[in-house]
Amino acid sequence: MNMIERVARAAHDAQWEEEFPVKGSISYAVAIQVARAAIEAMMEPTQAMEMAAFDTLEVDGKQHGFKTGTHARNSVYQAMIRAALEEK
Repeated sequence: MNMIERVARAAHDAQWEEEFPVKGSISYAVAIQVARAAIEAMMEPTQAMEMAAFDTLEVDGKQHGFKTGTHARNSVYQAMIRAALEEK
C-alpha cells in the first residue's frame, strides 16, 4: 500500500464506520483524490516542522547529515513528499 492509499484509508476510517471503498469505484477515486490533496498541502513545512528538523539533525551544536540551513532541510522534506505523491 502506498502513502496516498494509507492517507486515504486513515481519513476514511476517521470519518466512517463502513469498510474502505473498493478499488475502481467512484468512492475509491474520491478518497484517493482527497488524500493526494492532503499530502500536497503538506509540501511547504511550517516553522514548527522546520525547527523539529533542525533539532533532530543537530547533535552537540553541530549539524549532521545535511547542509546547515532551512533550504537544505526543506529540500529533503519536499523530496519525500514528492516521492509519496509519485508512488504507484
